[in-house]
Amino acid sequence: MRYLVFLALGLLFFGCKKEDDYINMENLTHEDIELDNTTWVIHKSYEIPVRSTTNGRLPTLHFKDGGMGVGTNCNHAFSEYQIDGNTIKFRDLFTTYKYCPDMEIEAYFGTNIRSINSYIFSEGKLYLFIDKKMIGSFKRIAN
Repeated sequence: MRYLVFLALGLLFFGCKKEDDYINMENLTHEDIELDNTTWVIHKSYEIPVRSTTNGRLPTLHFKDGGMGVGTNCNHAFSEYQIDGNTIKFRDLFTTYKYCPDMEIEAYFGTNIRSINSYIFSEGKLYLFIDKKMIGSFKRIAN
């Protein structure tokens, strides 16, 4: 019986998502990058939903001419953005909101787009943050 208690406590302690699972901004070195005309695919996130029907390769982010498109494989979503250093400010997200069986990505970005306030490009990955909390990392892909 005592072993079951230790096993349950071990699973509870080690099975939970720890704050250490999130990338800390202070541990990343920001490298300069021009985001315009770049495309990114989700790499890792505990926040942003991933479209499971595409082997976890959506959402994608497309930066062009002061706007960012969010690729969901169903709807078209777009937001204007401004950058100052590693601060990024998005405006409202405009989307077609066509009905799809899975609309978690659209709902997430629609709710949180204006809260995303900084980014860091480091070691080939684009990290997006709400305050100091990393919401997702993205890898660059060919346009």
